[in-house]
Amino acid sequence: MNNKNITVYSDGGCRIQNNVKGNKVGPTDKSAYAYRIEIDDQIIENGEAMFGKTNNQMELQGFSAALAWLVEHDFSDAEITAYLDSNYVLKGIQEWMANWKKNGWKTASKKEVSNKKEWMLIDTLLQQFSKINYVWVKGHAETAGNIAVDNLLNQKMDELD
Repeated sequence: MNNKNITVYSDGGCRIQNNVKGNKVGPTDKSAYAYRIEIDDQIIENGEAMFGKTNNQMELQGFSAALAWLVEHDFSDAEITAYLDSNYVLKGIQEWMANWKKNGWKTASKKEVSNKKEWMLIDTLLQQFSKINYVWVKGHAETAGNIAVDNLLNQKMDELD
């Protein structure tokens, strides 16, 4: 058993150029995700920016990238606390995903799950973990790790040409 104290923060975001109600993300709109993993006194941070992805897609990719890093570095048997500011990701994991899987990745109204590819990746990754505790944090508030990933994803978008 891995006795490390592991904390995960992840975030995602996008910048819609014509940000008015009802506008969708366009192909030239910037988006990014970031994650921060704290293992005892060690901090691992990473992120990526791209064009044309939604906020929810980036939230999902941020969390899946953190999970993939933990799997790759043999921490999937550790007790992990994941701090997320996305109710979409948290509710998806804790409330909706089991039914989506049972229904062939369809919603209760028989429509295909939005961001199905990203959800299926998270499902595959989560099956490798023995213990993850989830904590919702308010975005842009006073949680240092959440502020760090928000700053990193914005930095990544700023670097995008």
